[in-house]
Amino acid sequence: MGDIFLFRKELCLVGLHAQSMAGIDYLSLKVSGYEDPVAVSIVSSWAYDDDGNNGGMLIYTGQCGLPKKDGQTFHQKLEGGNLALEKSRHRGNEIRVIRGLKGVISRAGVILPDLTSGSERLPVSLVNDVDDAKGSAYFTYTPTPKYIRPYSLSEPSLSCTCLGDCQSGDVNCPCIQKNEGFLPSSSLGVLLSYPALVHECGVKCACSSNCRNRMTQAGLKVRLEVFKTTNRGWGLGSWDPIRSGGFICPQGNPSHAPRAPFPLVIDAKREGNVARCGSSRCRGFFF
Repeated sequence: MGDIFLFRKELCLVGLHAQSMAGIDYLSLKVSGYEDPVAVSIVSSWAYDDDGNNGGMLIYTGQCGLPKKDGQTFHQKLEGGNLALEKSRHRGNEIRVIRGLKGVISRAGVILPDLTSGSERLPVSLVNDVDDAKGSAYFTYTPTPKYIRPYSLSEPSLSCTCLGDCQSGDVNCPCIQKNEGFLPSSSLGVLLSYPALVHECGVKCACSSNCRNRMTQAGLKVRLEVFKTTNRGWGLGSWDPIRSGGFICPQGNPSHAPRAPFPLVIDAKREGNVARCGSSRCRGFFF
């Protein structure tokens, strides 16, 4: 329970639902010398107008019978998955239910629709449905990292001359070569591996702003919220599912760096972004 899948094929790969399109997955069960179909899982994908799905109850009307473009409808037939579901209802065997969820549009307890005041490409809501607190301690929102004092690099910073976007395997791109010859993330912004350090293109690079090697410079990709917890102050949550390895946000807090590259002190007391509300445990949920 609690797992999120973004594609039907993912359900097939992990064995939760073998049908790539059909809403009912079933197997044949031999009982008293006869083979009967038995439903093992259903996917409720909001495709039918009369489906009821309030969390505690699901009314599943079966598969097929969707309206045609001309307004006519198919009659559902008691065969295949529908027959298996009917047999399972009479037999009383348990069926795995996989619910399709629509995107979150609203949220109870919203205090402030956008605490970034438009400085991020997506709004970040401030939410409290626990008590009467109106927000965390006052701070100035800064979406990007800010260095208190300038510092000089111990060696010149390399920059690329790529036209358009940097490409994996390009031996003439110093940024790609610093990443062991490959782009560190996919076209969806998900890390393909977990290296100790990812080298991104910088301000002096000639590649476009949409280059895949500028992942942290593109701003927020998911809708986030800062919410009040019952016993741990304010936390960071998401309205959208985040894939493992997906980019969340940069560390937008002021940094003190007497000597490059270390030591580096990050201070989020008076300035920062949503990262200041992320996990502060020794074993955090993102890095």
